[in-house]
Amino acid sequence: MNSEKKLFFLKNISFSHAENAIFSNIKLEIMQGSFTAVCGPSGAGKTTLLKILAGLLSPDQGEIFFNSRSIRDYTQEELARNRSFVSQHLPGNIEMSSREILETALYYSNLNEIEKSHKIKESASVTGIEHLLERRYSTLSGGEKRRVMLTRGFIQCNKVLLLDEPTVFLDIAQSRDMIELLKKFNTEHNSTVICVTHDLSVVARYFSHAILLAKGREIIFGNALNILEKNASSYFNVTLESGLSPEGKKYFLA
Repeated sequence: MNSEKKLFFLKNISFSHAENAIFSNIKLEIMQGSFTAVCGPSGAGKTTLLKILAGLLSPDQGEIFFNSRSIRDYTQEELARNRSFVSQHLPGNIEMSSREILETALYYSNLNEIEKSHKIKESASVTGIEHLLERRYSTLSGGEKRRVMLTRGFIQCNKVLLLDEPTVFLDIAQSRDMIELLKKFNTEHNSTVICVTHDLSVVARYFSHAILLAKGREIIFGNALNILEKNASSYFNVTLESGLSPEGKKYFLA
Protein backbone atom coordinates (compact mmCIF):
# COMPACT_ATOMS: atom_id res chain seq x y z
CA MET A 1 0.00 0.00 0.00
CA ASN A 2 1.32 3.41 -0.95
CA SER A 3 -0.06 5.38 2.00
CA GLU A 4 -1.65 4.81 5.38
CA LYS A 5 -4.16 7.63 5.08
CA LYS A 6 -7.77 6.50 5.50
CA LEU A 7 -9.65 7.25 2.27
CA PHE A 8 -13.05 5.64 2.88
CA PHE A 9 -14.68 4.85 6.20
CA LEU A 10 -18.08 3.18 6.19
CA LYS A 11 -19.74 3.33 9.60
CA ASN A 12 -22.71 1.05 10.36
CA ILE A 13 -23.99 1.02 6.77
CA SER A 14 -27.25 -0.73 5.95
CA PHE A 15 -28.89 -0.88 2.53
CA SER A 16 -31.93 -2.66 1.16
CA HIS A 17 -33.56 -2.97 -2.24
CA ALA A 18 -37.24 -3.82 -2.71
CA GLU A 19 -37.40 -4.73 0.99
CA ASN A 20 -34.51 -7.18 0.61
CA ALA A 21 -31.54 -6.41 2.86
CA ILE A 22 -28.29 -6.18 0.92
CA PHE A 23 -26.07 -4.95 3.76
CA SER A 24 -26.67 -4.67 7.45
CA ASN A 25 -24.57 -2.61 9.83
CA ILE A 26 -21.31 -3.00 7.94
CA LYS A 27 -18.08 -1.27 8.85
CA LEU A 28 -15.24 -0.86 6.40
CA GLU A 29 -12.02 1.13 6.04
CA ILE A 30 -10.15 1.53 2.75
CA MET A 31 -6.78 3.21 2.77
CA GLN A 32 -5.43 5.65 0.22
CA GLY A 33 -3.19 4.05 -2.39
CA SER A 34 -4.65 0.55 -2.07
CA PHE A 35 -5.38 -1.74 -5.02
CA THR A 36 -8.59 -3.35 -3.85
CA ALA A 37 -10.82 -5.99 -5.41
CA VAL A 38 -14.50 -6.34 -4.51
CA CYS A 39 -15.41 -10.04 -4.74
CA GLY A 40 -18.34 -12.28 -4.05
CA PRO A 41 -21.02 -14.41 -5.70
CA SER A 42 -23.66 -12.87 -7.95
CA GLY A 43 -26.24 -10.89 -6.01
CA ALA A 44 -23.93 -10.27 -3.06
CA GLY A 45 -24.07 -6.48 -3.51
CA LYS A 46 -20.70 -5.76 -5.10
CA THR A 47 -21.94 -3.11 -7.53
CA THR A 48 -24.17 -1.65 -4.83
CA LEU A 49 -21.20 -1.27 -2.50
CA LEU A 50 -19.17 0.39 -5.26
CA LYS A 51 -21.98 2.87 -5.97
CA ILE A 52 -22.29 3.65 -2.26
CA LEU A 53 -18.55 4.40 -2.15
CA ALA A 54 -18.95 6.62 -5.22
CA GLY A 55 -21.82 8.56 -3.64
CA LEU A 56 -24.24 7.36 -6.32
CA LEU A 57 -26.43 5.48 -3.84
CA SER A 58 -27.35 6.53 -0.32
CA PRO A 59 -27.55 3.92 2.46
CA ASP A 60 -30.67 3.43 4.50
CA GLN A 61 -28.66 4.13 7.60
CA GLY A 62 -25.09 4.78 8.61
CA GLU A 63 -22.48 7.22 7.41
CA ILE A 64 -19.80 7.20 4.70
CA PHE A 65 -16.70 9.32 5.13
CA PHE A 66 -14.57 10.14 2.11
CA ASN A 67 -11.27 11.86 2.88
CA SER A 68 -12.48 12.34 6.48
CA ARG A 69 -15.61 14.18 5.31
CA SER A 70 -19.17 12.89 5.14
CA ILE A 71 -19.95 12.01 1.55
CA ARG A 72 -23.36 13.61 2.04
CA ASP A 73 -21.62 16.99 2.24
CA TYR A 74 -20.04 16.71 -1.21
CA THR A 75 -21.64 18.45 -4.16
CA GLN A 76 -21.87 16.63 -7.48
CA GLU A 77 -19.02 18.77 -8.78
CA GLU A 78 -16.82 17.98 -5.77
CA LEU A 79 -17.41 14.26 -6.16
CA ALA A 80 -16.58 14.47 -9.87
CA ARG A 81 -13.29 16.19 -9.04
CA ASN A 82 -12.32 13.73 -6.32
CA ARG A 83 -13.25 10.32 -7.69
CA SER A 84 -14.31 8.65 -10.91
CA PHE A 85 -16.76 5.81 -11.43
CA VAL A 86 -16.56 3.57 -14.49
CA SER A 87 -19.65 1.42 -15.07
CA GLN A 88 -19.53 -2.08 -16.49
CA HIS A 89 -22.27 -1.00 -18.91
CA LEU A 90 -20.85 0.68 -21.98
CA PRO A 91 -22.86 3.57 -23.43
CA GLY A 92 -24.74 2.91 -26.65
CA ASN A 93 -23.36 3.60 -30.09
CA ILE A 94 -23.29 7.35 -29.66
CA GLU A 95 -22.07 9.25 -32.69
CA MET A 96 -19.16 11.03 -31.05
CA SER A 97 -15.44 10.63 -31.52
CA SER A 98 -13.37 9.12 -28.72
CA ARG A 99 -11.82 12.54 -28.18
CA GLU A 100 -15.25 14.15 -27.75
CA ILE A 101 -16.19 11.51 -25.18
CA LEU A 102 -12.98 12.18 -23.27
CA GLU A 103 -13.70 15.90 -23.32
CA THR A 104 -16.89 15.27 -21.31
CA ALA A 105 -14.69 14.14 -18.40
CA LEU A 106 -13.44 17.72 -18.10
CA TYR A 107 -16.87 19.31 -17.66
CA TYR A 108 -15.99 20.61 -14.19
CA SER A 109 -12.36 21.37 -15.03
CA ASN A 110 -10.82 24.84 -14.80
CA LEU A 111 -8.35 24.03 -17.58
CA ASN A 112 -8.28 26.13 -20.72
CA GLU A 113 -8.69 24.51 -24.15
CA ILE A 114 -4.97 24.05 -24.72
CA GLU A 115 -4.54 22.45 -21.29
CA LYS A 116 -7.54 20.19 -21.88
CA SER A 117 -6.14 19.04 -25.20
CA HIS A 118 -2.78 18.29 -23.59
CA LYS A 119 -4.41 16.35 -20.74
CA ILE A 120 -6.42 14.23 -23.17
CA LYS A 121 -3.38 13.51 -25.32
CA GLU A 122 -1.24 12.68 -22.28
CA SER A 123 -3.89 10.37 -20.77
CA ALA A 124 -4.53 8.66 -24.10
CA SER A 125 -0.81 7.95 -24.30
CA VAL A 126 -0.88 6.36 -20.84
CA THR A 127 -3.79 4.06 -21.77
CA GLY A 128 -2.62 3.42 -25.32
CA ILE A 129 -5.58 4.84 -27.23
CA GLU A 130 -3.93 7.71 -29.12
CA HIS A 131 -4.83 5.99 -32.39
CA LEU A 132 -8.50 5.91 -31.40
CA LEU A 133 -8.97 9.60 -30.57
CA GLU A 134 -10.47 10.60 -33.91
CA ARG A 135 -12.40 7.37 -34.41
CA ARG A 136 -16.16 7.32 -33.96
CA TYR A 137 -17.00 5.56 -30.72
CA SER A 138 -19.70 3.55 -32.50
CA THR A 139 -17.07 1.94 -34.77
CA LEU A 140 -14.87 0.65 -31.94
CA SER A 141 -14.69 -2.91 -30.69
CA GLY A 142 -15.95 -3.77 -27.21
CA GLY A 143 -12.41 -3.83 -25.85
CA GLU A 144 -11.57 -0.48 -27.44
CA LYS A 145 -14.76 1.09 -26.06
CA ARG A 146 -13.95 -0.16 -22.59
CA ARG A 147 -10.45 1.31 -22.79
CA VAL A 148 -11.86 4.66 -23.94
CA MET A 149 -14.22 4.74 -20.97
CA LEU A 150 -11.38 3.81 -18.61
CA THR A 151 -9.36 6.69 -20.05
CA ARG A 152 -12.33 8.97 -19.47
CA GLY A 153 -12.37 7.94 -15.81
CA PHE A 154 -8.62 8.49 -15.53
CA ILE A 155 -8.98 11.99 -17.01
CA GLN A 156 -11.84 12.90 -14.70
CA CYS A 157 -9.92 11.90 -11.56
CA ASN A 158 -6.82 9.75 -11.59
CA LYS A 159 -6.47 9.62 -7.80
CA VAL A 160 -9.53 7.51 -6.94
CA LEU A 161 -10.87 5.07 -9.55
CA LEU A 162 -13.97 2.97 -8.85
CA LEU A 163 -14.56 0.37 -11.56
CA ASP A 164 -17.42 -2.09 -11.97
CA GLU A 165 -16.17 -5.24 -13.73
CA PRO A 166 -13.82 -3.49 -16.18
CA THR A 167 -12.86 -6.79 -17.83
CA VAL A 168 -16.37 -8.07 -18.56
CA PHE A 169 -16.72 -9.40 -22.13
CA LEU A 170 -12.99 -8.99 -22.77
CA ASP A 171 -10.87 -11.88 -23.99
CA ILE A 172 -8.00 -13.27 -21.90
CA ALA A 173 -5.32 -11.00 -23.36
CA GLN A 174 -7.52 -7.89 -23.15
CA SER A 175 -8.45 -8.70 -19.55
CA ARG A 176 -4.80 -9.09 -18.58
CA ASP A 177 -3.87 -5.83 -20.30
CA MET A 178 -6.73 -4.00 -18.54
CA ILE A 179 -5.74 -5.23 -15.07
CA GLU A 180 -2.06 -4.47 -15.70
CA LEU A 181 -3.03 -0.96 -16.81
CA LEU A 182 -4.98 -0.46 -13.58
CA LYS A 183 -2.00 -1.74 -11.61
CA LYS A 184 0.16 0.78 -13.47
CA PHE A 185 -2.22 3.55 -12.37
CA ASN A 186 -1.87 2.31 -8.80
CA THR A 187 1.92 2.05 -8.70
CA GLU A 188 3.03 4.88 -11.00
CA HIS A 189 0.30 7.47 -10.33
CA ASN A 190 -0.48 6.54 -6.70
CA SER A 191 -4.10 5.97 -7.70
CA THR A 192 -6.46 4.24 -5.31
CA VAL A 193 -8.19 1.58 -7.41
CA ILE A 194 -11.30 -0.25 -6.20
CA CYS A 195 -12.50 -2.80 -8.71
CA VAL A 196 -15.38 -5.30 -8.82
CA THR A 197 -14.21 -8.58 -10.34
CA HIS A 198 -15.19 -12.26 -10.45
CA ASP A 199 -11.73 -13.55 -11.36
CA LEU A 200 -10.16 -14.80 -8.14
CA SER A 201 -6.88 -15.75 -9.79
CA VAL A 202 -6.53 -12.16 -11.01
CA VAL A 203 -7.26 -10.94 -7.48
CA ALA A 204 -4.59 -13.23 -6.04
CA ARG A 205 -2.03 -12.25 -8.69
CA TYR A 206 -2.45 -8.46 -8.79
CA PHE A 207 -4.48 -6.99 -5.93
CA SER A 208 -3.10 -5.94 -2.58
CA HIS A 209 -6.46 -6.05 -0.78
CA ALA A 210 -9.88 -7.60 -1.21
CA ILE A 211 -13.40 -7.05 0.06
CA LEU A 212 -15.37 -10.31 0.22
CA LEU A 213 -19.17 -10.23 0.25
CA ALA A 214 -21.93 -12.82 0.44
CA LYS A 215 -25.60 -12.57 1.38
CA GLY A 216 -26.11 -13.08 5.08
CA ARG A 217 -22.38 -13.16 5.78
CA GLU A 218 -20.03 -10.74 7.48
CA ILE A 219 -18.14 -8.48 5.09
CA ILE A 220 -14.41 -9.25 5.13
CA PHE A 221 -11.62 -6.88 4.16
CA GLY A 222 -7.88 -7.35 4.25
CA ASN A 223 -4.90 -8.85 2.44
CA ALA A 224 -6.26 -10.28 -0.82
CA LEU A 225 -4.38 -13.58 -0.80
CA ASN A 226 -5.08 -14.32 2.86
CA ILE A 227 -8.79 -13.62 2.46
CA LEU A 228 -9.13 -15.85 -0.58
CA GLU A 229 -7.23 -18.73 1.00
CA LYS A 230 -9.23 -18.65 4.22
CA ASN A 231 -12.72 -17.61 3.13
CA ALA A 232 -13.37 -17.85 -0.61
CA SER A 233 -14.66 -21.45 -0.65
CA SER A 234 -17.26 -20.81 2.04
CA TYR A 235 -18.35 -17.44 0.65
CA PHE A 236 -18.74 -18.79 -2.89
CA ASN A 237 -20.19 -22.07 -1.60
CA VAL A 238 -17.85 -24.10 -3.81
CA THR A 239 -14.66 -26.04 -3.25
CA LEU A 240 -11.74 -24.02 -4.58
CA GLU A 241 -8.37 -25.53 -5.32
CA SER A 242 -5.24 -23.39 -5.41
CA GLY A 243 -1.77 -23.76 -6.87
CA LEU A 244 1.26 -21.84 -8.06
CA SER A 245 1.91 -20.71 -11.61
CA PRO A 246 5.40 -21.12 -13.15
CA GLU A 247 6.03 -17.51 -12.06
CA GLY A 248 5.21 -18.43 -8.48
CA LYS A 249 1.84 -16.64 -8.47
CA LYS A 250 -1.17 -18.11 -6.68
CA TYR A 251 -4.21 -19.19 -8.70
CA PHE A 252 -7.62 -20.59 -7.79
CA LEU A 253 -9.78 -23.11 -9.64
CA ALA A 254 -13.34 -24.23 -8.89
